[in-house]
Amino acid sequence: MKKVLLTVAIILWAASAHAATRYIDCAVSSSGDGQSWAAAWKNFDNISGLGAGDTVYISGSASCSTYAVNGWTPINGTISNPITYRIGQDAGHNSPITIINSANPWLKGQGGNVVGVVIDGNYNGTRSITVTGSTIAAGNANGFKLRYINLDSPMQVGTYQNGEMDHIYVDLGSNDNHFYASSASAGDIGYTSNLIHDSTFRLRHYTPLGTGDDGFQWIENASFWNNSWIGVSDGNTSFVNHQDGIQTSGSYVAIYNNYFENMSNSAIFGEFYGNGSHWRIYNNVFNYSDPIIINAGSSSGTYSIGLGCHGSGLTLSDIIVANNTIVYGGVGISLGGYSGCVAVNSSYVVNNIIYGVGNVLDLKNYNGVLSNNATSASNINFVSSSDFHLTSISTAAIDSGINPSYLTAVYTKDKDGISRSQGSAWDVGAYEFAGNSGNKTAKPMAPTSLRLN
Repeated sequence: MKKVLLTVAIILWAASAHAATRYIDCAVSSSGDGQSWAAAWKNFDNISGLGAGDTVYISGSASCSTYAVNGWTPINGTISNPITYRIGQDAGHNSPITIINSANPWLKGQGGNVVGVVIDGNYNGTRSITVTGSTIAAGNANGFKLRYINLDSPMQVGTYQNGEMDHIYVDLGSNDNHFYASSASAGDIGYTSNLIHDSTFRLRHYTPLGTGDDGFQWIENASFWNNSWIGVSDGNTSFVNHQDGIQTSGSYVAIYNNYFENMSNSAIFGEFYGNGSHWRIYNNVFNYSDPIIINAGSSSGTYSIGLGCHGSGLTLSDIIVANNTIVYGGVGISLGGYSGCVAVNSSYVVNNIIYGVGNVLDLKNYNGVLSNNATSASNINFVSSSDFHLTSISTAAIDSGINPSYLTAVYTKDKDGISRSQGSAWDVGAYEFAGNSGNKTAKPMAPTSLRLN
């Protein structure tokens, strides 16, 4: 046993000893060996000799805040020991930077794959790296993580595994995909292979036709939480895709504590070409304030949550759609759509508020539980037209929900992180009512005026 422990200790020490810190600073007069700020590499194409676990700090300063890049292939790390490219953290090197790309793609995989690469713009909780110009990634991605970055470029990969998008702000202008993975996360099973959280995605659309940017296409084995998807009206008529926030045929997808605004087609679109299963959709707010989308209603194909089948003889199972708040829009919740779904089994549509929606529930071949949903405006009242916390007169929602084990095994808090065990029963919708005196603070919705400038 002592020999085994000693061997493990040596391995860990060797891994730690290998990890190096390097520097890149476009203010230096000529490129050095990267081992200090004074001898920093001058640009990304000067980087060399990195190993798994290394960190490269990128300088931002009054002397240099812009890096011009003509394509970049980062050196790969490993899944457990990635190479991290991070904004400088010390005084004189921690100002925001912009990376301007002239090649497409800007970042592509070493040998066709991006493995164990982290790009981190976090300085003191702010996004301090902006990437502009062209596609973020190509090839397969495993352990590719983006943190605290502003993007106006799409990310397109083959397979996507062990990925993370943390505090990302995306505004593409007039492109058709924010994120595209041709075969999602092959080989993984579970909700936590890919993590997308605390981010804002602005998707442009041409209304009333419903075409525009797609957010995420074909990702699976993923969890989305604390994000905002904002639909923005755009006069561009050249969009090809329908605008969907999340569109995938994959399984093991958890979507919770998010905010969706004015998606002109579907906010959440499960489009299955085989059997679909293991979805968790809860504590989300869907807000349709654009009168063009509201007036178009179901005729524009506007769905808050839509899961359906292409093909024949297909089934959906183990789907939870619970404690969501849907305000206006065309169709509230649709399960089993298209002609291919012969059954929706072992599924639950409970505790949802569906307020002022044209077609509240569209359930086909549904064999699951349908219970305790507030499907009209009667006895439902919100704090304001942009704050969907309940007021005390919302008697159709307060203490009107259920909390069976199939829910409590997944979540026990509301969108604000407040315990749902405050009254005699759970409340319906994304938020628990905690009294008009305000012993909880409403989280502000993402303002639609946010722009990448």
